[in-house]
Amino acid sequence: MLMNESVSRAVAPLLAALLATVPAIAAPVARESCAAPAQDLQAELEPVRGALSDGRVQEAVDRAEALAALYPDSPQVMVWLGHAYRLAERRRAAVGAYLLADRLQPDNPEVLMGLGSVQETVGDIPTALQTYERVIELAPDVAAPLHRAGSIHMQKGNYERAAGHFTAYVKLQPHDLEVRYLLGVAQYLAQDHDAAIETLQAALGIDPDYIPSVYTLGLVLANR
Repeated sequence: MLMNESVSRAVAPLLAALLATVPAIAAPVARESCAAPAQDLQAELEPVRGALSDGRVQEAVDRAEALAALYPDSPQVMVWLGHAYRLAERRRAAVGAYLLADRLQPDNPEVLMGLGSVQETVGDIPTALQTYERVIELAPDVAAPLHRAGSIHMQKGNYERAAGHFTAYVKLQPHDLEVRYLLGVAQYLAQDHDAAIETLQAALGIDPDYIPSVYTLGLVLANR
């Protein structure tokens, strides 16, 4: 056993205090922490990363909770606690950990991507979209939030917005056929048929046998 119940009780008040103030977090959280050099902390986090990588999720949760009890002021620890909770499907706890990490180190794209993923999973789509859009503003050269925000805009019928995000994504990941296909669909639904044809033809130039693009290009040409 990597930790006992007393460690879990040490972490719980931090997350409970944070969750009690969602969505408006204003009151400071009282914390006492042991300082750890960044290099030492990274070494202590490595077993958490390793456990998550190997699929040992509960072990990762136990290790991350133990570190959070020792270093409650560490945004890096809270990020990995959030990751562990998210993969353990402890979504409310994951939101708390990510929000606390965001308070400790505002505007960290990794924190916000984790938070957005949990928000999307629990069905809070408008908030997830806001979170992804925030990541795009902070890190426009990161592909993942462009994909997620574009997909949500597609679901909401905001086809021009979706196409804009997918276009930016394809510039970063030019060989992603799925998103090229989604871009072509978004352009078609936005009534930009010429752009859709160009996008789908480019996708077929990469893989002529990619069936979704073959089918959709035929549909676009037939309804031009």
